[in-house]
Amino acid sequence: MKNLLIQKLEETEKFKEVLQNIEMKNAPINISGLVFVAKSQVVSTISKNTKRPICIVTYNELQAKEMVKDLKLYSEKVEYFGKREIASYDYVSGSKDLPFERIEVLNKIYNHKVDIVVTTIEAIMQTMIPKDVLYKNIITFNIGSPFNCTNFKDSKSLNNLKQLLLLMGYERNDLVEGKGQFSIRGGIADIGVSENMGVRIEFWGDEVDSIRYFNYSSQRTVEMTDKVTILPAHEYILEYSNENDTIPEYSKIVATVVDRIKEKYIIENTGTDIEAIQNGEYISKIDKYFNEFYMSRGSFIDYLSKNCLLIIDENAKIGQRIENIIIENNNLIKSLTEKDRFIPEAIQNISEFNIQNWNNIFEEKQVVYISENNSSSINKIEFNYRQINFYKSETEILIGEIKNWITENKEIIILAGSKENTDKINKLLEENNIIANTISENEKGLILNKSKDAIKGNINISTGTL
Repeated sequence: MKNLLIQKLEETEKFKEVLQNIEMKNAPINISGLVFVAKSQVVSTISKNTKRPICIVTYNELQAKEMVKDLKLYSEKVEYFGKREIASYDYVSGSKDLPFERIEVLNKIYNHKVDIVVTTIEAIMQTMIPKDVLYKNIITFNIGSPFNCTNFKDSKSLNNLKQLLLLMGYERNDLVEGKGQFSIRGGIADIGVSENMGVRIEFWGDEVDSIRYFNYSSQRTVEMTDKVTILPAHEYILEYSNENDTIPEYSKIVATVVDRIKEKYIIENTGTDIEAIQNGEYISKIDKYFNEFYMSRGSFIDYLSKNCLLIIDENAKIGQRIENIIIENNNLIKSLTEKDRFIPEAIQNISEFNIQNWNNIFEEKQVVYISENNSSSINKIEFNYRQINFYKSETEILIGEIKNWITENKEIIILAGSKENTDKINKLLEENNIIANTISENEKGLILNKSKDAIKGNINISTGTL
């Protein structure tokens, strides 16, 4: 089904014009006339033909998740990057699910394992840890060699490995039972790298002797490998500078942050927070003192590759959403001020984002606008998608429409959703003297089971859905 829909779009002159504009690096490119389900078809076909990574920015979370759902019908390498939850109050602990989801997407982008990522303007407006800080340390294990880590040239001892993993956000446990944990016992290091599996590295001295993936629940080996790369466990990494290629002590790293906080705020108002940071409980304080933890700030756009194609979904709605987010954010700041509450710097940073910041992003990337209606006349390609009425149980109207389309020599593709529905629709058409081709997908691709025509027409029924 997906191959057929992409193939049919590739054959149109309009889509060839889109590709030509992209290849010529024209910007911005304006694609209009797309109803919702058409956007996933067009974007997926652009991805297939250009072989370039794509980032779609849309105006709210609901639209983004619906778009991801449709895009996954065409490609497996589609990800959603959600906004960070910024608390306006102190909390003891929050859910780890969202931070793990975000770092998983960031790591896949870093490793070039994403074809299309969908995000929202709200996620774009939030300041992030700079990319060079997050990926300062990347550890690689190869059998027969000591571990290797970027920006680290000191002794490759297990003690230094422990310090590096702590700086990368991993939590030390006696037994690794989940993602983001690690343990070092004797000459064995276990690191939790996914939801269900960890990686076990056995050392002979300082050299790696074996690498194996293991299951958390059984602790048994699942798979052997020769090489593994360890990326950050989450995006709340501490920023530090190397001195003589050695790892600074935690106390020295946080002392720098604490000095910045003391310089900016009255000590009586931050004493409890400073004590928590010094004791290692810093993650819940990062949003509160974001600008003191990170001297420079980044954006999600910074994490995208240079040749990434930026696709803007409904830019007019995005512009309105930017204004609404800033209004809501300023109201929150006003409310916190009236209650004499501390205003987290991550919240303040959102209000500093404006339409000009949004427009500046376009200077860095090739931009394609997609919308149902677009008044721009620059590099404009207008498609003629339209949404037809739901037929529900009114089969006579459906049959009448199909016969009209056959008369007009139109090609018809019916996405039935399931094998059962495909059989029902096929039977309905046969009862009305219309014979269709049924399409199924197996390991070898599309199979076209052609029956003898009763009424001449090009009708294909698939189990696919949109």
